[in-house]
Amino acid sequence: MTRMASILLACLLLAGCATNPWSSTFTGHRGRFPKTTSVQAIRRADADQVWRWHEEPILQSTAYVGKSDFLHTSASEPQLIAFAKSVGADLIIYSVEYRGSETEQHVGSYMLPTTTHHSGSVWTGGTSAWYSGTSQGWTSQMYSYKTTNHWYRGAAVYLRRDLPKTPAGTPSKEPYSSRSSESFIDEFDKRHGLDDNQ
Repeated sequence: MTRMASILLACLLLAGCATNPWSSTFTGHRGRFPKTTSVQAIRRADADQVWRWHEEPILQSTAYVGKSDFLHTSASEPQLIAFAKSVGADLIIYSVEYRGSETEQHVGSYMLPTTTHHSGSVWTGGTSAWYSGTSQGWTSQMYSYKTTNHWYRGAAVYLRRDLPKTPAGTPSKEPYSSRSSESFIDEFDKRHGLDDNQ
């Protein structure tokens, strides 16, 4: 493969990797909750376990922020944490499952500049004259390449448990939980032994 073809292929691959599927497939309350600076993450084995988060009593008193669900070639956990903070979640239940790979054969083309040299002799008035010159043009160059995509199933539920305070200094009840923020966090941390992901 020529250097030009390699550059074109790299651009195509980088364009595909730029998407954050956690964000692009998010449904829920974007912009409703204040952004957070830390998130605690609980990883489950598969998406089915993620969707059953509400069956755990201690999680039922959290505020629901939203969810993400996708099949994509990228499922970056740092992207998940960063996105969760941006939508105001401080707790996420998520899973990332590897679903296999797929290899595809591609054919492409690009244009290369060409220079053609001309020379020869002509007869003019009984005498011979020599000439030479060049002309510019373009030619199409074909190339082939393979890409291998690794597919991942990503699922996440974004929750809010650290309740904003009202002007009076008490936890706000709506649209959050009616439980005390501090007691809930202490109880949850003790049960799961979680550490903050900054």
